[in-house]
Amino acid sequence: MITAGLKTLPPVGEFPQTHELLEQHVVGIRSRKPLPAGILAGLAVAAYAASCRQGRFRSKRRPTAAFSKALARSDTSRHEGVTELVVDGDALSMDFILGAVDHLRSESARVQTTIFAEPGRMNNKAWKDLISRRGFEFKSVRRYGLYEEPNDRAVKQHLRTLATKAGTGRVALLAADDDFVQDMRKIVLTGKEALIFTSSKYYGLAQKYKQAGVLVVPLDPDKKITYKVRAVLQSDGTGFVQHCSPIPHRSLPQEVAVLTEFMSSAGYMPTGSEFLQSCIAKWCFTNSLGPITVYPATSCFLESYRFVTSGLARGARQDVAFFLPLGYANAGKRGRQKAIRDKYGTGLGWSISHAGGPFILTPSSHMAMEALRRLGFLDSHLNSDVSEAMLVFANISTNKRLLRKLEALPEHGERVEQLQHKFEQAFLSSRSSGQWQMPPSDSLLRATFARANRITDASASREEVFAAMQEYSKKTDLPRMKTYNGLAWQILRHMNRKDPSRRLAVEF
Repeated sequence: MITAGLKTLPPVGEFPQTHELLEQHVVGIRSRKPLPAGILAGLAVAAYAASCRQGRFRSKRRPTAAFSKALARSDTSRHEGVTELVVDGDALSMDFILGAVDHLRSESARVQTTIFAEPGRMNNKAWKDLISRRGFEFKSVRRYGLYEEPNDRAVKQHLRTLATKAGTGRVALLAADDDFVQDMRKIVLTGKEALIFTSSKYYGLAQKYKQAGVLVVPLDPDKKITYKVRAVLQSDGTGFVQHCSPIPHRSLPQEVAVLTEFMSSAGYMPTGSEFLQSCIAKWCFTNSLGPITVYPATSCFLESYRFVTSGLARGARQDVAFFLPLGYANAGKRGRQKAIRDKYGTGLGWSISHAGGPFILTPSSHMAMEALRRLGFLDSHLNSDVSEAMLVFANISTNKRLLRKLEALPEHGERVEQLQHKFEQAFLSSRSSGQWQMPPSDSLLRATFARANRITDASASREEVFAAMQEYSKKTDLPRMKTYNGLAWQILRHMNRKDPSRRLAVEF
């Protein structure tokens, strides 16, 4: 039984005899004359990474304290060259960048920071001031193309250059996804130290980089992350969101390791690239366990860990689709951001609390249509056109990014039936977080139309706003749209047409 297998799991942190010999070798070397800069650490980390790739270690096991200390004692020899910090500007905020730079400068006298972001970032005074500092460089990345991320491509190319660049002692990355694992692994194998700074919220991300021999540095703003809403999935596949007592963020490495091992053995994580929370939600639903908190992750992992270790580790598996919808949020001014943090804990908490709660859908011939209906893109009144509902859904930025990652973006000439199948596969995939975004709010449109006397006031009926949008679309020669969501999306896109971060629209 799966539960029996769990009882034999070795404690987190222990390594097989092979790794103990490697530790002894590294410690022994430290007592001799130091090797040239970077070689000792590079060999040790590369050997560890290579062993992980060959399957000698379980992915959940981490280096012991002795090994970590041995590597740490060699830091002074590694930091003599330039430290290059590469920042994916699409990923994390300025606070994270400053935190990473401070960390690196405490260990290295020469730190060069290169930030990759859209051209319009330099229109922001705070960002412009940051880039003007000594040791900072800005790389403008135009947003073009549909089927790849321009920023990712630029960052990857820069990492490949740094891997062979003379004078670079170590390479640090600030990112929030696993798209750069292979590039960072190549840097490790050249003998240079590679490390990634990211938020401690990204549990699975850290593990993937660790397996590649990359040092992971959890980095969060000075204020501790606290969650003030929780999303709960019930055993029947319905769910709700509620305010709760503050829940402090915890990394929970041991619980995550056990859960990952269990989900892998139960067939929920066949490739290791699946989202652990999605797998947990599907496992709980399939095995009639619940209710289970699916947000925040801290609660999700603690609750499911108790299920697994208390004899409830049932192994039934079924392909189902997990959804944790997101309300459409605008960043807003600092005052509004503070109000959101005070009430909801995080911006994500705000989005989740404004989207109706998590749910599960089982495979059926109409699953994609039901998902679009539950997400707010399809109804029997002003949003009854299926093709247009699919178009708007695929063009919402978060959804577009998820579909791109799952290779499910609509292509020119595809029929509704083909797209329905594509979307079904995307919804069923556990490589998705299930965090699909709902249609954008029409509040900006209402305010704009009310000021222009196109509607009576901002609280006008949807029918009145719909008629006003049709008239506006016709006067501005926009392509004809049939639905409320379609018109709202198209007009908002037209109003933001000068936004340098805007991507091409999906068409089919």
